[in-house]
Amino acid sequence: MSLIPRLASLRSVTRRYRNCINGNGKQSRLFSTAVEPPIDYFEVIGIQRTFETSPEELKQLYREKMKEMHPDKHTLKPLEERELVAEKTSEMTMAYNMLKDDYERALHLLELKGHPIEDNLSGNILGAEFLMQVMSIREEVEESKSNEDLSRQLQENKIRISEAVEDLAAAFDQDDFHKAKCAAVSLNYWKRIEETVKDKMTSVP
Repeated sequence: MSLIPRLASLRSVTRRYRNCINGNGKQSRLFSTAVEPPIDYFEVIGIQRTFETSPEELKQLYREKMKEMHPDKHTLKPLEERELVAEKTSEMTMAYNMLKDDYERALHLLELKGHPIEDNLSGNILGAEFLMQVMSIREEVEESKSNEDLSRQLQENKIRISEAVEDLAAAFDQDDFHKAKCAAVSLNYWKRIEETVKDKMTSVP
């Protein structure tokens, strides 16, 4: 990505999350500490620890690792080694499923950076205006009577998801973990709306 688009992206992050607050109406730093270091799934799968990852590279690495750990290649090894391979296979699959998902990857990266999203963190971090927007969109989805309307809403929501992903990349580039949390929370809302729209599409004639 060139410098100019990235700067534009950073400005959009600032604009979208200028009201990103905590419950007291103040800018929230949302720091948290972990008792022990979490598993680094970037390291497990062998990819650089960064939010912007190549889906193709991730899939290729996963397939190569799984091929190496295929049970047929370890049938003659001692039981202890076979069990270890099985554990690593499970860990590798968990790593792949986590890192291929933008939201889960963001949560994991925040945790590795020492700024995990707290379990009790809610949409309040984004402010009342954002929550009102989400409520309005949900009402529009519920009131939709045709798949044509729902398809339009799905496309509009894809733009919101894309913007949130861009905001996450920009925030992580700047080590701005507060805005990264805000973007992650917003992405979670948009992904839930996407699920709601798709579910609605199955029930509308």
